[in-house]
Amino acid sequence: MAYDGTHNVAGEGMLARTIDACMDYFKTGQRENALAFSKPYWIYPVSFSFYVKAGNPKHFNATFLTGQTIGFMDGWLGDHTCLSDIPGYDTLGQANIIYSDRRAKIFESLNGEQLDAVFIFDNFAGNPQELGFEKIGEAKNCGVTGETSLVTRKDNDLIEWWDETLTQMFENGRYYALCNKAILKHGHRGEMSCIFGK
Repeated sequence: MAYDGTHNVAGEGMLARTIDACMDYFKTGQRENALAFSKPYWIYPVSFSFYVKAGNPKHFNATFLTGQTIGFMDGWLGDHTCLSDIPGYDTLGQANIIYSDRRAKIFESLNGEQLDAVFIFDNFAGNPQELGFEKIGEAKNCGVTGETSLVTRKDNDLIEWWDETLTQMFENGRYYALCNKAILKHGHRGEMSCIFGK
C-alpha cells in the first residue's frame, strides 16, 4: 500500500504483478477500495501511538495538534485521518503531515527535529524507546479490529482458493492445531491470537 496524497493505493510491486499477495493486512474502507481481502486468519492487538524525543523537547501536545508536524508511515495503518477526532486536526496542512516509506527514516526525521512527533502502529514501531524516543498520550485503535488477511489485486483469483483452503482448515481443526503450535513455540515473543469460530 502507498499513500498518493489523497487515497491509499495498491503498492508498486502488486500493480506491476511482481508480487501476487501480501500477508497480515488489516481491513479498512480505503484499503478495500484498492485491494481484495481474504478471510481473516489472525488477530493482532491493535494500538497506535505518538512517539517523541526523550523528554519531549519540542513540547508536543497529543491532545491539541495545531501547528505541530507529525510523521506517518506511507501505506501503513494509522494514517493522519486516524487523528481527526483530536482538536486542531483540521488546521493541519500538507506541511504538517509528513509520510515516509521507511521506519528508520521517519525516526531519523524525528531525531533531527524535522518532526514534532511520529504516529505509528505500536506492534511494528521497532522498539523506539530503546533508541531514545518515548511514547506520549493515549494510544488509539483507529477503528481497526485487529483481524489480519491476505491481500491481492482485485483481478487475482488467489483469494478464492485461499479462502476455500482456510475454510477447510477451520472446519477440520488443522488451523487451530497450527495456531496452538505457533503459540507454544513463539508465544514468548509477544501476544498471539488465533481466530476462533470462523
